[in-house]
Amino acid sequence: MIINSFQIDTSEMSHLEQDRRFTVNGKIGATFTIVALQNPSSSSAHTLYYDFTSGAFESGHNDQHNNLTVTLSSRVYKSSIKFPSGGGTFVIKLITANGTTTNSVNSNVISRSISKLSTITTLTFQAETSNTNSYETFPSTTSTGTSNSSGSVSFDWAITNKKTDANGFGLLQNTSSTFDFDLTLESTIVPKIQNAWYFKATDTVDGAITSATQFKVDDLTDLVVGMQITGVSLGSSLTGEPFITSINTGDKTITISSAQTFADGITLTFKAYGIDSIQSAIGAVFEFPDITITPTTITKAMRVDTSGDDGVLGLVDTYGIAGGNLVTFLGVGVDNSGSNRVSEVTTADVDGSNGVITVERAQLLSQGVVLTFIGSFAIINFSGNIIVNSYPNADRTINFDIDKFLSVGEDD
Repeated sequence: MIINSFQIDTSEMSHLEQDRRFTVNGKIGATFTIVALQNPSSSSAHTLYYDFTSGAFESGHNDQHNNLTVTLSSRVYKSSIKFPSGGGTFVIKLITANGTTTNSVNSNVISRSISKLSTITTLTFQAETSNTNSYETFPSTTSTGTSNSSGSVSFDWAITNKKTDANGFGLLQNTSSTFDFDLTLESTIVPKIQNAWYFKATDTVDGAITSATQFKVDDLTDLVVGMQITGVSLGSSLTGEPFITSINTGDKTITISSAQTFADGITLTFKAYGIDSIQSAIGAVFEFPDITITPTTITKAMRVDTSGDDGVLGLVDTYGIAGGNLVTFLGVGVDNSGSNRVSEVTTADVDGSNGVITVERAQLLSQGVVLTFIGSFAIINFSGNIIVNSYPNADRTINFDIDKFLSVGEDD
């Protein structure tokens, strides 16, 4: 009598309760016993054995309930084992009996091991900018799961201009953006935005280099070929836009695309843009469908009458308005017979007391007239969905590069 095979899916399981079916193939009359156990999580814990009657892993071993003994009445036997929620390492053994053998030489035992994740990891999605002084704190969205699970999450982020006199000059469309959208519309859908998402990691240089393309780091966690170095700690600088071309895991040496000079101990910031690069770095698999961008139109009331001699306008406040001849405006009585853009935010006032702007054409307007400004915004909503096909093994943050879409206004 012989057992030809013992098959069970041994891929890593999520934290959720689930069944795994097993199949035994052998000759009719072959006899075997199945024993399933959960290894203890510490030296003080006890091994848990699967009770084939109750369908649970329990302390102690009882032959009647913990041993599944079968004599094949056909060539194939199928059954299943229920694994509880939570994590652990499980071993399933097939032990032959009564003269039955296996295909393995000098062995009457076939053993299979399965790992089960014990924790749920959290993915945090958030916008990020290099112009932190010009934005209020960005909102974020989280999604939780395990590496073998999938999920989706929707987001609707109000990206808001900093409400200060020093930085409240509005948010503008980045005219050098490679993405196709138009903020002059009430709402615009942006397709193919995968390369706006990125994962960021930092690491410390282990040993100074001068005009070299190779250097060592303290740790290679989350670093992969293709990641771009986008930042260095204070006192250092980058030449060009270097990216990783190869990694030697033996001595933690990184090779980059262009020569740099780094001091020992400085911190480097690496970014992995796009689905493939993020997956390589952290093992998570995503889909980033189209997003929708919806700006909130700015309206301001005239604070005082104008004389009609110049383009100086006193407004209730100037929050969200950019100077520099980038913004136009409409309203009852506004003279738009020629170019009439906002040249300067002469007196910035985001709270509402003495805001003043200067425009290109002289205007004769009355107190209380409402003006609508086109081209800069105080609030712009970014909304969409994120599909997670596989979660990483640890908590991670995925960033959305807001600078690929927006730039910040100035007073003139």
